[in-house]
Amino acid sequence: MRRPLIVVALTLASCYTAPKVEQFDKARTYSAPYSEVWTATVDMVSSLGVSVEAIEKESGLITVNPGSAAGGYCKCPGGLLTVITAWRGKYNIFVKTATDSTTTVQINSFFEGFNEAMGLKQWTPCASSGKLEAELFALIGEKL
Repeated sequence: MRRPLIVVALTLASCYTAPKVEQFDKARTYSAPYSEVWTATVDMVSSLGVSVEAIEKESGLITVNPGSAAGGYCKCPGGLLTVITAWRGKYNIFVKTATDSTTTVQINSFFEGFNEAMGLKQWTPCASSGKLEAELFALIGEKL
């Protein structure tokens, strides 16, 4: 009796697929001094209406609290053992001087999908699609 259960479990486990890791730019350099890029970045984050955990001008760090996210911003694992019903994300933005006249902004995002397959009901790590980073970089550029 155990043999059929083992076969079923192995078959279901083999249907799992890890999320495809997208290649995208996590950093962008702007032709503007630190003070201008910092102001543009803070203005951009403020205009989004997100919950900010930390803003530290001296270190160049802005941390945005976890919030719900659209599924298009991340790629979650797939397969028969995965039924993602909600997404959430958090990101950090680092602003740092590259040269006297240029500034680099780096965005690190972290996403999770809520997996409700087979009664699991747990948050599962997901990979960024790069869409959020591209949108934030564009919004910063518009503010400059």
